[in-house]
Amino acid sequence: SHPLAGEPIVMAVVPDLAGQLRGKGFPLSDREGRFRSGIGWCPTCHQITSFDSIAPTPFGSLGDLLIKPDPDAEFRVCFSEAEDDADHFVIGDLIEPDGSPWDSCLRNYLRRAIERLYDVSGISLSVAFEHEFHYSGADHSPSSAYNLGAYRKVKPFAQVMTAALRSAGLTPDTFMPEYGPGQCEVTITPSGPIRAADEAAVLRQVVRASAERFNEVASFTPLRTPNKVGNGLHIHMSLWEEGRPVTFDPSSGEDKANLSGVALSFAAGVLRELPSIVAMTAPSVLSYDRLMPHKWSAPFNNLGYRDREAALRVCPGQAPNKSR
Repeated sequence: SHPLAGEPIVMAVVPDLAGQLRGKGFPLSDREGRFRSGIGWCPTCHQITSFDSIAPTPFGSLGDLLIKPDPDAEFRVCFSEAEDDADHFVIGDLIEPDGSPWDSCLRNYLRRAIERLYDVSGISLSVAFEHEFHYSGADHSPSSAYNLGAYRKVKPFAQVMTAALRSAGLTPDTFMPEYGPGQCEVTITPSGPIRAADEAAVLRQVVRASAERFNEVASFTPLRTPNKVGNGLHIHMSLWEEGRPVTFDPSSGEDKANLSGVALSFAAGVLRELPSIVAMTAPSVLSYDRLMPHKWSAPFNNLGYRDREAALRVCPGQAPNKSR
């Protein structure tokens, strides 16, 4: 007899404070109805840490929410031509049972911030994420930093990962073996803030899943070994107004890093709020073991011109690529 054919399942997921995608699945045949009505969720699930403990929560066992799938955030990650070999999931918003947004939904929080920025300044953002991670199958020997030989060792993994990212609708930009033993870096092309944040979450899933294909492990932990190189995440941001970039202003001078007035104001606001922001971006003890001087880990609350230890770094542009 033939084994029973599997029925495709779609996972409806939400990003949480631990940087995870968590959610619940439903049969693909129910897609239309679930996209319309959502699927049940619990407020306290938002408080689950990376170690599966529950952080102090005001919700306890009370309350109900819905994950409302976003049709613009549906992804299929393919590792072969077999239909049952694909990961099919959709990122959604957390809403109240009456359909109103839940105050603690991270995607809605970001959406409100983008709207406020536009309302007060007329500015929109183009965003790209630059991820560092450790890959257990990479070259861990001395002299492997940025090395072509180190790339050859991770080449099969890197190529599968790149193909999987593209199958999910992401556009790979760069890949390289990084400075630390076993460390790699991957970037994808810029997009709007919501899409960029979704793609960052998807990228981490794809990297881990690609590593599993080789019976290896990919880790984004801030620090694997004391006094060694850790993993960071750079967020590249460009300010736009009425379809044109407005971050750069050559007339402002090098003492202001050639930044426009609106870009300087934007940077000042980020630096003012940074002590609160790091509660979200660096939420673990390991994060602060990494955020120290002379580790190229941005330990200072400052704006720096081509300074890799600055919290906000002004990078040189790529003049030949006019799309950026």
